Amino acid sequence: MEIKTYLELWVALSPGQVDVWSSFCFEENSSGIETIDDTESVLQMRVFFENQNIHTIRQLPDKFSKQYPNSGQSIQLLKLEERPYEDWQSAWKQYFLPVNIGQSFTVCPPWKLKEVPNKKTPIIIDPGQGFGTGNHPSSILALEVLEQYILHSEALPKSMVDVGTGSGILAFAAAFLGVPSIHGVDIDKAAIHDVTKNRKLNHLEHAVQVVIGGPACLKKKYSIVISNMLLTELLHVKKELIGLVDTMGVLICSGFLEKQWPELRDAFEQLGMISKHIFQKEEWRAVIMQHDSPSLEQTMPSD
Repeated sequence: MEIKTYLELWVALSPGQVDVWSSFCFEENSSGIETIDDTESVLQMRVFFENQNIHTIRQLPDKFSKQYPNSGQSIQLLKLEERPYEDWQSAWKQYFLPVNIGQSFTVCPPWKLKEVPNKKTPIIIDPGQGFGTGNHPSSILALEVLEQYILHSEALPKSMVDVGTGSGILAFAAAFLGVPSIHGVDIDKAAIHDVTKNRKLNHLEHAVQVVIGGPACLKKKYSIVISNMLLTELLHVKKELIGLVDTMGVLICSGFLEKQWPELRDAFEQLGMISKHIFQKEEWRAVIMQHDSPSLEQTMPSD
């Protein structure tokens, strides 16, 4: 019987290259990224790949240098290993630590639940193939923006859909904040498996509905449409995302870099959306958008 495997790519790079390298790896279909060790001048990262050719992955540092010649020193390949899939969970457990996010939440694995501060609501995530552990800056930013929008809304939003829900963190946060109707949608069957498992861990089986497919499979309108995906993915489904936003609703997009903001802004503005608030964390950006006519000024603090 064939043993299922995955690849671990270990590299060394400068701190200033982290965001661009991370975005590049996700564009190359990385399944997840972890920072292993860091100093002021250099850090080590481990990048996971599934169903990828080992020779193709070995060439990624060189491909990155050619694609981003002004990014700084070359990415140093430390090692590339093929591992049995059953080692995946034990590999994640070593590095998946609780992360305090915003005013309300701590994202943590079930084996670290005792470490959650008393004043924080735990979002329990058992890492699997969805790979949304809340550690990436764009994930943290998306959750912070969502939390602040809900907390500052004059009335509690009636519904939300999380497009590209991954492991379900944003959907669970909305449920804990009181949003009564929530959908999480993803085209990846493995992600749907993970979010269903994590939904049970958080006792939210009746609060969050899970749908496999893209945003086009949904036929209703939502008070909040949120999507934490890469720029190419956001642009690919931009019409569908906009179509899900209620007349007075908002679209929250995260997962794009600062330099990518003008392209995203122009694409959505051409379809009748207005950018109301921009947020940043390191090199990553998030935006709250709304249809051209409604006002959002009363629902968020000034930037």
